[in-house]
Amino acid sequence: MARSQSTHAALRILALATSLAAGTGCAAAGELVDLGTVESFKARFNQDAGKPRLLLLLSPTCPVCVAGARWVHEEILKKNATPDLRVYAVWFKMMPSDDRGARPDDLVEDSRVIELWDEPRALGRWLASEPQFGDKGLVDEGVMWDTFLLFGRESRWEGVPSHLVSSGHTIVRERKRLEADLPMALTPVSRR
Repeated sequence: MARSQSTHAALRILALATSLAAGTGCAAAGELVDLGTVESFKARFNQDAGKPRLLLLLSPTCPVCVAGARWVHEEILKKNATPDLRVYAVWFKMMPSDDRGARPDDLVEDSRVIELWDEPRALGRWLASEPQFGDKGLVDEGVMWDTFLLFGRESRWEGVPSHLVSSGHTIVRERKRLEADLPMALTPVSRR
């Protein structure tokens, strides 16, 4: 049993190393990688231009955050087979019990999801400080969290991300808004 677990772990590490070496910045489904800087996330966001993008800002031990992430998995990802939908699940410490190892590792396993750990809470701080986004999510201690931001296919991040289709906090409370607004983000620009 221990051998198969270590083999499985080695294969996951190899998949992560291969994807990072290839310059994609993507991890295998279910892998948690460091966000890096806001600039590196911006590059990842722009690399996915042409895809609808859903950004989730999450605390790994907040029951409402975990319920929101689970809802996105069950109601958005499983029910929308759109292969180019991109979900960024950004986890960071907001509660005393939060740490990287506390993230539920079976919550959003899907090849369309990129899971990131943001130790300094850089992305949540940046979004909370930007006038265009500061009122779009739950802000505590200068950090936006338990929030979703849905961007259209045409979105690019120059100074700030453009073409915000929908946002809400908490994810659970605003799930009906996300569900209602998702079709607009999924629709190709030429058909709107």
